[in-house]
Amino acid sequence: MKKLILFILLIPLFIYAQEVPDKCDKEIEIKCDPNIAIYDCIIDGLKSNKNYFSKECTPKIIAKMKDGKYPDPCLVEQQKLCPPGSAQDCILINRNSLTTGCQEKITEDGAPKIPDQEEMKKVQKSCEGLLMVECGHIEIDMEIAFRDGRASQGNNLMKKYQSCMKQALANPKDDKCREMMKEYADSQVKK
Repeated sequence: MKKLILFILLIPLFIYAQEVPDKCDKEIEIKCDPNIAIYDCIIDGLKSNKNYFSKECTPKIIAKMKDGKYPDPCLVEQQKLCPPGSAQDCILINRNSLTTGCQEKITEDGAPKIPDQEEMKKVQKSCEGLLMVECGHIEIDMEIAFRDGRASQGNNLMKKYQSCMKQALANPKDDKCREMMKEYADSQVKK
């Protein structure tokens, strides 16, 4: 009988706890423009200012993003259009079915655009031998993941590839590559 009474007394507490909005969700609601996807707002906020979200909420928001609570709307759109296991060129064929914002995030060959892609192509051309030796295996895995419709794994490999390139290009042994890296670094400082 005591257990039943205790259970009945605890039910309102559980209901109240579920109804209380998460403080960090409230912070996102306040700071993010409702016309912009929450994912984009969070990414822009984290990139622009380390204190955009409170110290308490920043790690919680990042954890929720990793858990998929705030998914990239373009990735969701692509997966609806071309679910895993679709033809290799599904995104390329159906590109015009994506929203304009999502089309802008994809290259002509259907792969996600990398920030500063044109500048990076110049660096890659000058340093392709060095990069192939150091990072070629990651690039191949990344391309296979995107081709097979595993966008999440492809995005993770893209980050790993970019990190590998940064490490390989931190002190390039090739003169041509070193000069191009200097030009690229100077252009980034100007931005």
